[in-house]
Amino acid sequence: MSGTAQFLFFALMGYTAIAAVVDAYYTQVGMLLGFTEANPINKFLFSKIGQPLTAFLEIGGFLVLNSIFSVYSAAGSFVVAGAIAGTETFMAIRNYKLVAAAKAKAPVKK
Repeated sequence: MSGTAQFLFFALMGYTAIAAVVDAYYTQVGMLLGFTEANPINKFLFSKIGQPLTAFLEIGGFLVLNSIFSVYSAAGSFVVAGAIAGTETFMAIRNYKLVAAAKAKAPVKK
């Protein structure tokens, strides 16, 4: 990979991590408001090791595995990172909207 490609790969991986953290944050806020996790694997892991550790392992695992994959296929690792970044961005925005709608309907505490 050239220097520019390495920088773009690093930036994309960083963005993916940020999007995943934002998704994890709004997932936690939503769960505190009474929502449940839709992903059955995450739902199981949340009950066993908790939401923060599950999010940490998912994000860290993705970063490590995709970095290893980039040694074998630079183009493939860009595609994987882009797909995950897009999915995490979509889920973060979706969770934000669900949380905002739930907070708007919640009664005001005095």
